[in-house]
Amino acid sequence: MIVSTPSGTSLTTASFTDVTGDTIVVIVWGTGAFNSFAYSDSQANSYSQKVAGVTGSGSGSSTYIAVATVATGGTDTVTVSTGGATRAYGIFAMEYRNVQGYGKTATNVNDAIPGGSTSYTSSLTFTNTAGNGGAIVETDQNFGCGTGCTIAYNNGQTQRQGNLAFAGVADDYGVAAATFTISNTWTWASPACGAPPACFDSHSGLELLGSTIQPVTTITQCYGNCGSPAITLANTNSTHTLNWNQSITMFYIFQPTISGFLNNVTTSLPKTYPSSFYAPFLAFYQSNCPINQTPFSQQCPGLQLVGGQTASFSKGKTSILGGINNIVTSSATIWYAVSLSFQLAPEDVNDTNTQVAIHVTTGTSPSTITQDGVFNPNSKIGIWAWITGNIISSLPPPTPNPAGCVGLLDCLLPQWAQSLCSNPTAACVNGAGLVEVVLLTVISVFFIVKSAGEVGNIKLPIGEFVLFFAVIWIFVLSGAGIFFIWVPVLIFFIVSLLMSKNLARYL
Repeated sequence: MIVSTPSGTSLTTASFTDVTGDTIVVIVWGTGAFNSFAYSDSQANSYSQKVAGVTGSGSGSSTYIAVATVATGGTDTVTVSTGGATRAYGIFAMEYRNVQGYGKTATNVNDAIPGGSTSYTSSLTFTNTAGNGGAIVETDQNFGCGTGCTIAYNNGQTQRQGNLAFAGVADDYGVAAATFTISNTWTWASPACGAPPACFDSHSGLELLGSTIQPVTTITQCYGNCGSPAITLANTNSTHTLNWNQSITMFYIFQPTISGFLNNVTTSLPKTYPSSFYAPFLAFYQSNCPINQTPFSQQCPGLQLVGGQTASFSKGKTSILGGINNIVTSSATIWYAVSLSFQLAPEDVNDTNTQVAIHVTTGTSPSTITQDGVFNPNSKIGIWAWITGNIISSLPPPTPNPAGCVGLLDCLLPQWAQSLCSNPTAACVNGAGLVEVVLLTVISVFFIVKSAGEVGNIKLPIGEFVLFFAVIWIFVLSGAGIFFIWVPVLIFFIVSLLMSKNLARYL
């Protein structure tokens, strides 16, 4: 999740689904000497800033790393605010699993990159780490990285987030030794740095402690109609008879099995055309659509993430490029599409050797797709996208509980509350906890009254018993982490007010 802005007071990520027990790592990078960011999210998780690489210059680069453990999984958004001051900054939010704690930190802030530089290397050295089994999360922001800004990771780090327009990145590195150094190298074409202070860099890192290494493999997969194996092309040209003059766009719909970023959208021309006017239009779309609704419709429109006319009209493969900012997410409610269109007819692209249902909509590479139909359920038109992402190649076995779920406070009561919610968000679980309080209070008072009836004709203050057990159960469920922290505080003040009114009668 990436958010960046030239200036502002508050930034919020797009919504994502987190998992109970996971760790959210928030990366902040910005301009100026400032260290008063406030971190929060919509699930009321508690954040702690672990690292701050703060510049000493009003126009220098600063980086920060904050963390939180997910108390209750669900749909979430992360917000980082300044508390009122307008700052130029950006944020990344990433989720890690099986984090056992936090270890060493390191920062490297340079407010005086030499004048005339068009590259800069920053290093972080970690000593006495926990060694094999953990990971380093690092962020680097370079103020001065200009046209053609790129970053190279010199120790095999894996980039997780990046915004090269603002020269800010986040990556991680698997720890394999107790003491080591990792570095990044920024390069750019122009302009060269002026005399210091003109170019700045802030580099920060945090050790995540883990009990077991989970090997992460970076893979690139093909989606659309790629042929089998990818890429297998045929000499037939299914597009030759299509009337592109009517302004139509053909596209394949798919859901990726990996999360990552788009490399490119590609097709293949079987011959060279006379001018760029014949070059194809390619595009990549995304449709966020709840289950049981149709993607690329009025209810779930498809929005173009990247698209345009390719630069090549010569025989061979031609593409539009994506990049690390074109994020792709594997989700049951997110659909993607690759599309092809031309301005003239007839126009040809190569077929593949596989048959995939292709859809059609009006317009030449439209910015939004709100209606479509299946043009051919067995199309061979070659249009495809390459997506790069990461997969965990092995998972540690779960730790079994031989007795099952038998703990009342830390297992049965929380699971009871969560079972009342179809989507166990913090707000829903909090409301379900109030239902638990009512039921548990009724049960408790019932047994008190029943016991008193068995002893004899004893008159009981039922109202006082209801209030007593309700307060007790509220504090018990709060201790189990079911309620927001303000619920027992509010109940405490209400009970105190009621008691003060009753005591006033005796004064």
